[in-house]
Formats: sequence, C-alpha cells, structure tokens
Amino acid sequence: MGRPRGSKYFSMVKTGDTFGKWTILGTPFTDKKGMAKVECKCECGFKTDARIDRLVKGKSSQCRSCAAGTSPTIGAYSNLATKRYARAVVKGLEYSLDESHLSESFSLQSNSCALTGEAISVVNSAPVPYDGSKGLTPDNTVLVSKTVKERMGGLDAKTFIGLCRTIVDNSVIPEKTTRKNISVRDFFDRREQQ
Repeated sequence: MGRPRGSKYFSMVKTGDTFGKWTILGTPFTDKKGMAKVECKCECGFKTDARIDRLVKGKSSQCRSCAAGTSPTIGAYSNLATKRYARAVVKGLEYSLDESHLSESFSLQSNSCALTGEAISVVNSAPVPYDGSKGLTPDNTVLVSKTVKERMGGLDAKTFIGLCRTIVDNSVIPEKTTRKNISVRDFFDRREQQ
C-alpha cells in the first residue's frame, strides 16, 4: 500500500521545536485523510493539531485569535473605518476618515445611499470618493450601498454620475421615477449641484 502521504514530514519536527508562536508538544501522526499533523500550543495557550507542512513552510505561525489581534484587516472587522483604511492603503488612495465621520455621514444622508436613495446600514454600505483624484477625505466622500459600489467598478462618483446621465439621456426606455417621486434625471442634476 505504500507509506502514508504525510510521513515525509515526520522527521522535520520534534517535541519542543517552535514555528512562529507555535511550540510542538507531541509526536507527529497521520490523520484520516493522510495529512501529517502534530499537537501544538500557541504562546497564548491555545492547543490544536496543526498540519506539519503548514508549520514547516511558514504558512501557520500563530493561532487565529493571535492573528486577529495583530492584523489590521482581520482583527478590525467591527471597526468599519479601519477596514476601509486598509483597503484604501492597498489601492494607494489618501484616507482621512474615522468612525465619527462615517457616523455623521449616515445621519446627514438619512441612512440612505447618496446615489439611489435606498436604505443602507453599516454592513451594506461603502464610502466612495466623489472625485477620485482626492481620495477618501471627509469633504470628498459619500456613502453608497454595496450594490451600487459593485456596479461602479473602479469609477469615482463623479464619473459614475456622468455615465448614468449619458444612459438616462440616451435611453429609449420611458423615464421612471424614484421613490421620492423625482425623475432620475432630476436626481442626478440635484446630486451634481451639491
């Protein structure tokens, strides 16, 4: 039948070895799926059976709770501003928003999307720069629903409004009204004036 799939890793670890924050406690074994595992303990006290290949290759260096405490994108799921900041940094945008500004934006926009008027919450909203060259700053940010944000792609709000205006102006579909009983064209005219 041959040797188990994970046994080549058995000689790579011994009791007392450390890999990142993990310390090896037991002897290696093969689980039901043939994966080489070993009992480990994190510095915080959490114990688990970790895959040896992940330890040796450096893909696992600490438990999930320790990883959440050191990562700005993992550990801050409850902090909307920090999550948005991490995304802006990756994209190379200026970012100077904080929780108080986002909370104020919700109030000013009556908890509704700046472009469609639909109700939004912290979970289904996203700050978008009105002018993409200025980044996410308090005077250049509007909150939109995630659905609108997905449709915008990489466009800033100003460009997206221009695109929508072109669609409205050239549409062969009869003009419809929004929930607030104003035409779509009037909505974009008002938004641009603000």
